[in-house]
This record gives sequence, C-alpha cells and structure tokens, in this order.
Amino acid sequence: MYITPKRCPSCRYERRSTDTAPDWQCPSCEVAYNKAEEAAYVRPVARPTRRSVGMLWFVIALVLLAAGGMYAMQDRQRERGAATRAATTQPEVVMYATTWCGYCARARAFFAEHGISYVELDIERDARAEQMNRLLGGGGIPTILVGKDGLVHGFDERALSRMLGPWMRAPIASSR
Repeated sequence: MYITPKRCPSCRYERRSTDTAPDWQCPSCEVAYNKAEEAAYVRPVARPTRRSVGMLWFVIALVLLAAGGMYAMQDRQRERGAATRAATTQPEVVMYATTWCGYCARARAFFAEHGISYVELDIERDARAEQMNRLLGGGGIPTILVGKDGLVHGFDERALSRMLGPWMRAPIASSR
C-alpha cells in the first residue's frame, strides 16, 4: 500500500519516511498538523489571557479618548479662528450711485470719515450696475449693499452705523 506523502502548506516541505518529528508536526517549520483535517498544517495559536484582553481594551479606549480630545480641540480652534476672522474682516460694501447725487456724496463722506472701504458702481455708466440696482429694489440712489444681507435704500446714517459699527473708525474732530 502506497501512502501519499504529506506536504506542509506553510513551507511546502514534503514529509519523508526518515523524519523523526511526530506525525502531527512538520519536521521543517515545526507547524502542528491538524488531524481532523487530513491535509492541513496549522500553527498553534496562543490563547489570550484575561489580562492581555483587558489591556487591549484599555489601550483601545485610550486611543479613542485621545482621538476624540484632539478632534474637539481642533473644532474649538476652528471656531475661535472663525470668530476672530469675522470680528476683524469688514463685510464687503457696494454702493450703487451716480456722480451728481447729493446723498451719494454724503455716503462717500461717511465712508471716508469712518474708514469704511467700499466699491462704488455708477448706474449711469454701467448697465449691469443699473440692472443690479433695480433687482435690489432701488428706485432711487444710493442703494448700499452691506455683506450678503444688509441693504440700505438712500443714505441712512443710523442703519449704516448699526451694520458697520464694529469696523467704523471714530470720526476725526474738525479743527475749527
């Protein structure tokens, strides 16, 4: 009766009749052979102890806590940075005006006096500016757009002061 030689799946060693290792172990790599599955060699697995399992869970918990703390810290820093930028960056101010308008001149003087930067678009020279002025509901001039939501029709010093207060420089006293 011819017995087919056993071959180790790990190291591909073919068992010889002269090998002295037990039948359940590969003579080359010493991997244990599983008798229940006639063709397989199996590496013995070290069973974890309660202490090692507990330590593993402790390390996982520490890593998760550290990651959560770092995420929360980054989130707070982002919020502080956004609040600081919002407090220091003046919103965009766009004034739809004409060169001859007295109220437009008063708005220009107000912006200059308080150090407010703005963009002026002449509705008589720029068709797009005239169209945008109409879309904003401006039947007259000036129409002043502060940021995305602030809209002032005509020159209203109180409304402008309320919207631009944090960015306004104190008025320069006249020397009369």
